[in-house]
Amino acid sequence: MHGESFKGLLNPGKIDWRKNFVYEGLGEYGGAAPNLTVFDGRYRYIQTFSDSTLRDLVFEELYDNLHDPGELNNMANTADQKNKIEDFKKVIQNHKNEILKQ
Repeated sequence: MHGESFKGLLNPGKIDWRKNFVYEGLGEYGGAAPNLTVFDGRYRYIQTFSDSTLRDLVFEELYDNLHDPGELNNMANTADQKNKIEDFKKVIQNHKNEILKQ
């Protein structure tokens, strides 16, 4: 199983914990297309792909869960979010390279 141990969280004191979480929605259950999602505690960025090869990106989403908990306002195409999206893209690409070995 990949990921980081949370054993250190059980001990008192400060621990350097990860800054985001990558979720793999790689099954095609319920009609959902394969996707990879990054969540950093506030923002959720989603890349949806045409198939399980994860090569053909067909849709991007970015939501601010603090101000839009219902995820009704997709901010992926707003210019002021460009840097945040680029950072999230790097996280997903790293996940694909290091974890999924693509």
